[in-house]
Amino acid sequence: MKTAIFLMLFVPPIQSFGQECAPESQVRQVTDQLFRAMESGDSTSARAVFHPNARMQTSYIQRSTGKTVLIEGSLDEFIAAIGERKEDLWEERTANYSVHVDGQLAHIWMDYAFYLNGTFSHCGVNSFHLMCTEGTWQIIDVIDTRRSTNCIDL
Repeated sequence: MKTAIFLMLFVPPIQSFGQECAPESQVRQVTDQLFRAMESGDSTSARAVFHPNARMQTSYIQRSTGKTVLIEGSLDEFIAAIGERKEDLWEERTANYSVHVDGQLAHIWMDYAFYLNGTFSHCGVNSFHLMCTEGTWQIIDVIDTRRSTNCIDL
């Protein structure tokens, strides 16, 4: 009996009574907004899809050593690069989306091919984690792979 009273008084409830998350159909719209912002150079629109504490990482195989590398990127530097580029056109073509949602957490996995000024640069997969906060989905974590071979035609 004492355990039940302790749990009711001191353990926070699992169910949150805050704002409802936007419909699952809006999860993919977040990444679509990011890619449109990258293409148009709109750093304000790009920043809007990220949680302030979001992380960005990339994994690739280093050519000189053949070892897998994981690097942490800076969200602020990424957003600045989107806004500062004047002549370069960034185009990220995506396909094969897989979206999973559980309450306030979502995951999106997709193939991509990145083009710089219309010329193929690299490809891989993007993995986004999103969190619903105050009724809005925001990206909290991005990790991608990068390679220049064995790419799908996008």
